[in-house]
Amino acid sequence: MWINNGIGIEKQIADRETQVIVDHFFIPKFRDNDYFGGFLNGTKELMKKIE
Repeated sequence: MWINNGIGIEKQIADRETQVIVDHFFIPKFRDNDYFGGFLNGTKELMKKIE
C-alpha cells in the first residue's frame, strides 16, 4: 500500500512521513484482517499530521 502526496500537501507532510504512517498505522491492522480499523487508525494519524 502507498499514498501519493499531491502538490500542496507535500509542504505539510513528506512522502517518507506518509510511508511511516502506512507502515505503523494501516498495515498492522490490515495484517489482522481488520481493514476498517487500519483505515481508521491511518486516516486519523494522517489528519493529525496535516492539521
